[in-house]
Amino acid sequence: MQTITRKGRNLVLASLFFAVLFCGMLYWYIKDMKEEDLGDVAVLRQPVPAFSEITENHVEIAKMPTEYIPSSAIRSLSQVEGKVARVSLMQGDILSKNQIAESRAEGGLTYLIPEGHRAMTVSVNEVAGVAYLLEPGDFVDVLAYIGDEYLEGHTSTTLLQKRLILSVGQKYQDEYGLDNRKKEDGGTSFNTVTLAVTPAEAQQLALADEIGNIRLILRPVDDISTFQGKNTNPGGLLKE
Repeated sequence: MQTITRKGRNLVLASLFFAVLFCGMLYWYIKDMKEEDLGDVAVLRQPVPAFSEITENHVEIAKMPTEYIPSSAIRSLSQVEGKVARVSLMQGDILSKNQIAESRAEGGLTYLIPEGHRAMTVSVNEVAGVAYLLEPGDFVDVLAYIGDEYLEGHTSTTLLQKRLILSVGQKYQDEYGLDNRKKEDGGTSFNTVTLAVTPAEAQQLALADEIGNIRLILRPVDDISTFQGKNTNPGGLLKE
C-alpha cells in the first residue's frame, strides 16, 4: 500500500512539474514577443443576441500574435460601435466582419443578410409558422411535403436545416427591439417569414413551395445538430 501511495505522489509531482514548466515556457514566449508581433482583436465580453445592437460593453480589445489573427477579424472598437449582430454571438468569440451589419436606420434588411446568402420569403399560416411564435433571429428547419402526382407516393423530407429567420411579416429587429403587429385578440400574427438561404437553397425552396407544402420547424437555442434520416412516405409510418 505504501508503494502505491509513493507512486501516486510521484505522478502528482510530475504533473505539477510539467504544468509549471509549460506555463513558464508560455510566459517567456509571450514576454519575448516584440510589440509588432502582437495585434489587437475585438473579443466578445458577453453574449449578443442576433439583430441586437453591439455596444462597447459587449466588446473588449485583446492582444494576440498577428500570425493567428483571422483576416476578417475586427481590430478596433470603432468598427463595431452602433452596428448590429447578424447572428447570435457567444462570449469569448473573436468578432469578425461578416458577423456584424449596419443598423436598420442606415440600410434596412439588406444589411442583415449573411454573406453568400439571399433573403427569401415563404408563406405561412398558424400551423406552418409554428403558431406564430417565430421571431427574427430564430433558426428553423424547413420540412417539405410533395404529393404523389410528382413522386411515387406521398413524401415528406427535411429540405433545409438551421436556416436563419431574417423577418416575420414586415418586421425585423432593430435597435428599438422587435415591433410586431398585434391582432385584435392580442396575439401576434403574420403570413410570411423571410429566411436567409443560399442561391441553390432558394431554388429548392421555390420548387418545393410551388409543387408541395412546406412547414417551418423551430430549433432549440444553440442547437447545431443535423438530421440524417431518410424521407418519409406512408409506408414508413407503419412500424413492424
